[in-house]
Amino acid sequence: MFAASRNPPGPLDFAFPGRQLIVLLLLCLDCLSGNYAIAHEVNSHETASGVFHVHELSIAVSCAEPPYYKFDGIEGREWELVSAALSNTGHKARLYYLDVAEGFLALQKGMIDAVWVCCNIQVPTDGYYLSAPLLPRQIVAITLASNNLQIDTIEDLAGKMVAFHPSLHATMEPEIKRIAAINPLVQSVSNHELLAMFLYSGRIEVLISERGVFEYHRLRVSPRTDTEQPIVFHEIIPVQYPRLVFRDRILRDEFDRAWKNLQGREVPVSVNTEETPASALNTKIHDAKNTP
Repeated sequence: MFAASRNPPGPLDFAFPGRQLIVLLLLCLDCLSGNYAIAHEVNSHETASGVFHVHELSIAVSCAEPPYYKFDGIEGREWELVSAALSNTGHKARLYYLDVAEGFLALQKGMIDAVWVCCNIQVPTDGYYLSAPLLPRQIVAITLASNNLQIDTIEDLAGKMVAFHPSLHATMEPEIKRIAAINPLVQSVSNHELLAMFLYSGRIEVLISERGVFEYHRLRVSPRTDTEQPIVFHEIIPVQYPRLVFRDRILRDEFDRAWKNLQGREVPVSVNTEETPASALNTKIHDAKNTP
């Protein structure tokens, strides 16, 4: 219905059942070729006080959204902190765009070290270790102040023209189902700037979005759209927190200590990370996604 988004691949990009097997095979091939590091080894932990064995970590990113995650050459605040924490434990990070199911399957098979999960994700407790909460996410209903709409709960969205970005399925799937149940006309639009334009132009009455994500994309809307109109943020969903999920408790503990030490500090400009959207693996995954 709408043009494809410029946003990074998201949890909904992998549609058919056999794709998980394809992704795992691609991961295996790259691991065997020696191009990528796999599962955290026992001897890569802290070997003495403050002394670490440098080891490249593989992390599946299931929710890549600016301004929290880097995009278009702009570093995301959360990724800066995560990568700085990993760097402070002596680790370099390599990222893979995978959906949640594929990420956990690769984690279970020992092909990657962690999955960066969105807020409202059910994580197995047996043998999985959640990191400390990362940066907060505030999902809000956004309206034009001139419409004077009273929205305090999800039920208040009934009968209104509502739209959201499909990436929210990974963050608030139960709530999205509730919204769809009370409002069958709710729209899913896969472009953040277009959603903002719909709101400001009056094509929709309510935009459901993470507040920071909306603010980021609002600044990139066409200047022909009046984005100076006053808006109201209705906090209908409790604040949520993404996390990293590990299978290795010691590695999780190392990260948590480094993350805690970074809170309230300036993040160094140069951190020990590597961007991989253009890597061979991600190119193969992108090709697989577009295979009929």
